[in-house]
Amino acid sequence: MARVRLGRVYHFSAAHRLHSPHLSDAENVALYRDCNNPGGHGHNYILELLVKGEMDPALGMVMDVGELDRIVKERVLDRLDHQFIAHLAPEAPISTSESVTYVIWSWLTDTLPAGVLLHRVHLEETRSNFVDYHGEDHPGKASA
Repeated sequence: MARVRLGRVYHFSAAHRLHSPHLSDAENVALYRDCNNPGGHGHNYILELLVKGEMDPALGMVMDVGELDRIVKERVLDRLDHQFIAHLAPEAPISTSESVTYVIWSWLTDTLPAGVLLHRVHLEETRSNFVDYHGEDHPGKASA
């Protein structure tokens, strides 16, 4: 059967502060500028996910999009939407878009149905700032 990719788009709003514990306060301000504001700042994020797998000939799809929506809601949106997202996980102590994208991959990769792989996590923080992650170096189930 055909190997296809299925994409879904989600939205969430969250606040964060960019601040590295490895830098001095002055270095943080110099590097992150306004994004280092102790009160944080917010974004309306756009999250695009791409999963891939064999299309089930009996169903005509890779997976039920309702099931994907449920997984994303429970694993990602319920954790991030309308939250202050500093220190998401030990592996991402700084809530840059890069770190958030990596953590989202971590939260999703082992929750998909058998035979379905996470292929891409795309996170748009602003109209001019986005990150793509394909799991190339992730210790979890990687995109093949």
